[in-house]
Amino acid sequence: LDEIARRYRVDEDRVYLTGISLGGGGAWHLAAQHPERFAALAPLCGYGDPALAPAYKDLPVWIFHGALDRQVPVSISDEMAAAIRRAGGKVKYSRYPRENHNIVEMVYQDQALYDWFLTHRR
Repeated sequence: LDEIARRYRVDEDRVYLTGISLGGGGAWHLAAQHPERFAALAPLCGYGDPALAPAYKDLPVWIFHGALDRQVPVSISDEMAAAIRRAGGKVKYSRYPRENHNIVEMVYQDQALYDWFLTHRR
C-alpha cells in the first residue's frame, strides 16, 4: 500500500478494502491488522474472526453474503456482524436469502456499494 501511494496519486483518506471469498477473508484480516489505513471495509462471503471485532469498531463495515453459500457458511458473516455491533462498531449487512457464494456480480455491479464507499473518509 505504501508503494502504491508513493507511485500514484492516492487520496489516502479514501482507501477502501473489499474482497471475495478467500479475498474476503484477506480483507477481514488486513483490516484487523491495519484499521487505520482504510476508510471502509466491504467483505463478500469471507471468513472473519469474531475475536477481532474490536479492531473494526471505528471502521465502517458493509458485509455481503448469500444465505445458501456452501463454500463459506453464512453463519460466519452473521457472527461477524453481531460481534462488531457488540464491540460498538457500525456494520451494515446484506444477507441474500436466495443466493449462494456467487454474489460478486450482484454486489460489484450495484452502484450502491460505491456510493456508500464515497460517504466514508478515514
